Amino acid sequence: KERRIYEMIEKAKRDEVSALAGARAEGKAEGKAEGRAEGKAEGRQEAICMYLRARFGDASQGLQQQIGEISKLEALDKIINKIYTANSLEEARAVIDGATK
Repeated sequence: KERRIYEMIEKAKRDEVSALAGARAEGKAEGKAEGRAEGKAEGRQEAICMYLRARFGDASQGLQQQIGEISKLEALDKIINKIYTANSLEEARAVIDGATK
């Protein structure tokens, strides 16, 4: 009887260690995925801001700040796909506003 109790306790300890290891691995995977998404967003933000700076200079500071506040990849993708067609600061603003609504 004592042997059986001992084995049950040991099994419970092994199960707990296994569950913790699984949770740790899952947490790492989620963290990596979030990091990649954040990195992608930052890269797109940087590309858009570089274009705005090169095309419109200091007048685009407000739009660059607005871009820095956008974290959704979908919106940034819409902007990056259309921003290069903007011939004026107003058109660039319309592209950004259209993608964030």
